[in-house]
Amino acid sequence: MKKFDEISYQQVKEVQQEAIGGIEKSIKITEEAIDRILDKREEWKKNVVLTTSIKGVGKLTALWFIVYTNNFDNKFNARKIAAFIGIAPY
Repeated sequence: MKKFDEISYQQVKEVQQEAIGGIEKSIKITEEAIDRILDKREEWKKNVVLTTSIKGVGKLTALWFIVYTNNFDNKFNARKIAAFIGIAPY
């Protein structure tokens, strides 16, 4: 197998950096859209703040729980959530 020469390495590096830049831009646009949605839904925003106050729970995880549980609807109690995420001992 031939080794990459310096020119090939630089070409690959440039392409990868462009791809990373595009992904970072997409992430920023998505995060801004999520923030706009939260600004319109005060109950969700409040629950994101509360949920992310738990050590190890970030914004994405908090939002996932809010969407999955319909903003912690009464149908989802602690027992059901614990079973769902796999920390229940049964």
